[in-house]
Amino acid sequence: MSVRHPERSAVGAESKDLAQRRPAAQPESLNRGALHAIVGACIKNALCRKASDRSLGRGPFPDRRGGETAAMGHEGNEGGKAFDDAADCATLQSDSTPHASPGNGEADQAGSFCLSGAPASSDDALYGKLVANSTPHARVSDAANQAGSFHLLDNPVLSVSEQVAHLRGKGLLVPCEEEAVSGLTSVNYYRLRGYWLTLESNGRFGQDVAFQDVWNVMQVDSGLRNWVSSAIEPVEIMLRAQFAQQLAMLHGPYALERSELFKNIDRYKGSLGSLDREIKRALRDGVPFVVHHMEKNGALPVWAAVEVASLGTLSKLYGNLKEASALRGIASAFGTKPYYLKSWIEHLTYVRNVCAHHSRFYNRLMTKRPVLYQEDRPFGGKKEFPTFLVLRQLHLRSWPQAWPERFARLCEIVDRYPSVDLVPMGFPKNWRTVLGAGLAEGGTDRAKELA
Repeated sequence: MSVRHPERSAVGAESKDLAQRRPAAQPESLNRGALHAIVGACIKNALCRKASDRSLGRGPFPDRRGGETAAMGHEGNEGGKAFDDAADCATLQSDSTPHASPGNGEADQAGSFCLSGAPASSDDALYGKLVANSTPHARVSDAANQAGSFHLLDNPVLSVSEQVAHLRGKGLLVPCEEEAVSGLTSVNYYRLRGYWLTLESNGRFGQDVAFQDVWNVMQVDSGLRNWVSSAIEPVEIMLRAQFAQQLAMLHGPYALERSELFKNIDRYKGSLGSLDREIKRALRDGVPFVVHHMEKNGALPVWAAVEVASLGTLSKLYGNLKEASALRGIASAFGTKPYYLKSWIEHLTYVRNVCAHHSRFYNRLMTKRPVLYQEDRPFGGKKEFPTFLVLRQLHLRSWPQAWPERFARLCEIVDRYPSVDLVPMGFPKNWRTVLGAGLAEGGTDRAKELA
């Protein structure tokens, strides 16, 4: 049964009246002044709702999560629905875009939008003007890496040929227009823009910067993403094997059902909830071993569960383990200790998701940063090079014979495009020496690492 709230019903009636006074939809675009009036009235109505909700001791959107509008379950909520519908036309929440990577706030993540009649310049004319500090993840100092709020401006949509002309106007050399048109047909202008951020200043390209230079940066990024994904693969597979083996040997086939093995019960329940959704998805897809175990036992043993769980779920389960024997046993299989392995797996999970979604890896601010060994700390930072340091440590400890060949493939990718600078990724000048070296002899306290 619905619960009536007199205050909310009154506001709902006011919003109904507002909806009736709105101008009818026109076949052509709305007049800007009329649109501003509608949005302004909706905002005023929202403030009234907020004040009403505060008087009742609750938030203004009890059923709302993030940028999504939940179905209103109370009578008298039509007013709130009217506001949500109108507000969603004016504001796009930073977590509501399907292409936004979870929590990274990077340049491939959209921010909030607002209406403005302000003029724009350069690329702002194509995709809106960046307004620093209008969203939590937008800062002036990170403008090359972060996306903030955008003003919707009265600018025409440009054809691919017009985009090429626009780039020429910014000083980019385009010797062959046909190649540039072909490139922008296959790669979105806004995606490509992320690769020339280090090649421009104040909206103008540097001297002698050509379209091919931008394209080469993107090619290096693609090659490095593929290399990183390939290097993470054996780490992920071995983590699944060791997690299952250690827990099963110490605590039986259904060790994941024992909450006492984990430190934080809420986090444990959250991980099991994620695993349950992954199992249900596998059942819908008819994955044979999942169907077999669920029909026979109604649950998956840990060695089957780890093959269904995402790397993110597995990382959270390992990071939350309290049982010391299993925790250390898994880490020792990688030649390190839990303190480092927890951090490395969490970091590589984040990196793997970036790569799996084909997001830009080059010149990215890493929001999940790994803990590094003392020998690697001089090369730490906010960019991508620590990822390569972590992969080197893991591979030299678990697959030392394979690392030289894998490292040689990395060098081939970089050498193929000598004009591309790796400094925006945090690579030092002597990166080949750093990554190509073997494990330090005597430089690392082996006993301390495994403690």
